[in-house]
Amino acid sequence: MSTTGGPLSEQYPNNISFTWNTDGIPVFKSSKFSLWPFYLVINELPYKQRMMKENMILCGLWFGETKPFISLFTKPLMKSLKNLESKGIEYEIGGCKVVTQAYLICGTADLPAKSLVLNCNQFNGQYSCMRCVHPGETYKTAAGGSVHVFPYDASKSMYEERTSSNCLEDAAIATESRKTFKGIKGPSFLMTLKSYDYVKSSSIDYMHGVLLGIGKLLIKLWIGSSHSKEKFSISSYVDIIDERLLKIKPPSVITRVPRSLSEHFKYWKASEIRSWLQFYSLPVLCDILPEEYFMHFACYVQGIYLLSSDSISPVDLQKSQSLLSYFVHMFPSLYGERYVTLNMHSLLHLTQCVKDLGPLWVYSCFPFENINGVLMELFHGTQNIELQIMYSINVVQSMSLMVKGINDQNLIHFADKMNHKNNSAKAIIGTSAASFPIGASSNITLSDTLFGKLVNEVKFVPLKILSYKRISLRGNTLHSTAYTRVQVRNTYTIKYYDSAEKQFKYGCIAYYILAKKCECVKEICMCNSTLIAVIGELECTGLSIINPNFLSVDVPHINIVQKTNNVHLVDVTKILNVVVFIDIFGDDGKKFVCDFPNVKESD
Repeated sequence: MSTTGGPLSEQYPNNISFTWNTDGIPVFKSSKFSLWPFYLVINELPYKQRMMKENMILCGLWFGETKPFISLFTKPLMKSLKNLESKGIEYEIGGCKVVTQAYLICGTADLPAKSLVLNCNQFNGQYSCMRCVHPGETYKTAAGGSVHVFPYDASKSMYEERTSSNCLEDAAIATESRKTFKGIKGPSFLMTLKSYDYVKSSSIDYMHGVLLGIGKLLIKLWIGSSHSKEKFSISSYVDIIDERLLKIKPPSVITRVPRSLSEHFKYWKASEIRSWLQFYSLPVLCDILPEEYFMHFACYVQGIYLLSSDSISPVDLQKSQSLLSYFVHMFPSLYGERYVTLNMHSLLHLTQCVKDLGPLWVYSCFPFENINGVLMELFHGTQNIELQIMYSINVVQSMSLMVKGINDQNLIHFADKMNHKNNSAKAIIGTSAASFPIGASSNITLSDTLFGKLVNEVKFVPLKILSYKRISLRGNTLHSTAYTRVQVRNTYTIKYYDSAEKQFKYGCIAYYILAKKCECVKEICMCNSTLIAVIGELECTGLSIINPNFLSVDVPHINIVQKTNNVHLVDVTKILNVVVFIDIFGDDGKKFVCDFPNVKESD
């Protein structure tokens, strides 16, 4: 919420804003029929609630063999949005009349869908960048085809930036001449909204561009047999890379365990490429990828990580801009000009996009892709598909109102189960909730050393001590090394705050103890008790995964650590979150811990 005035400032607490998304979903393998849902989400809701299917607004659904006729498809929506931003909706709360106005301020979609809504050229056309007026040029490939590329000119790294008013003028010229002008084919319904900036409000898609675009391209170049004679090729090391990948045990907040490149890469999902980019790639490739290519790739990893964080400072923005500009600038000389497509060029505008709209995860397409998957489960057979979907969505979104007058807990539980099939889904680290033990307990006697630590570090003298292998912390399940039922996950390596030394540290949780001062008969009672994690410290070596360089690339979210004999007793409230622990080089090799960039994203 803005504090500098305007319709979404603190002066207007009842006003809300929207983000739009649309995409085509193939329905049948044997025909061209597809669904095109048009979603709005309410930005003022907490992120997790914002992206729940019952809170998303499905304001349009196109079903047919062709793409939507966008002017026809969005006409009712345009009328509603203009009415919402000018007049709003009036309703009563406690006998008082309240008016809520709503404003469309952001949009996200992959490149084909974005060009459809913005009414502009696709990624393979001239002037297809909607952030600047770089025309691009046609590049003839060795295979006889062609691609549209955007050469990086170091003398003027940025072409003239587009503005909303200039784009409106270009649309008018295109309409009058009946020809595309500077990449714009004509007016878009978004241009009619006062709240929507045609340039700044249209985000650069992180999921399809950064991950499925450039992230996947790099892996193909490195391991593809067609590039085996190139200097950057590491195709001969694929077996070693696979072996290292399969040794990694991610925490349970990462839903997919690593899969091999040699057999499964073509099936990798965007979430797997995100984990590869943020956590796995640099430790796995640190002694495989040639040094100049490794540093170049590290620029990309650190630049994207900074823009995906919870909190991004002006220094972070400046650093990210430098790193991504260098990455784009050097790409043609390292890999070839043929690959400097619109996705690559868009990296030059990514920092400004974050300045305009917030971190990359705010307008990521990940949750919309998940909802598209839900839509595919809402119909059966081949008849009246759109009507089946609309009926099912109406039931889902009305469910909470339907159960309000019901007192039967079995019916309420059934309705909740129908609405949320995956009730066991793990919450995201960082949510607010109490902590408590899970599973059976056992009485233990601490050694004199650990008992002394309990008294001196935690300032607690118990009458009774129980041990546990798992706990729930802030709605998330944390394991310990004593919990051996899960073999392919490591949800016990964590980052915590050491109150004595006043610094953040890493460690592996051996087990948990519930230290109690009371004599309650119940084993699990939280009166006069403290829940403690027994942690084996992982000491940061201070070394960087990358050699010192002129760009000061250091990738600080990946730390090299070593195991120690230090054991700490830490109140579980001092645990910040889980981290990704990578131990792929054996007992005497390097070990890494990787911090998550934010606590909002989920697969």
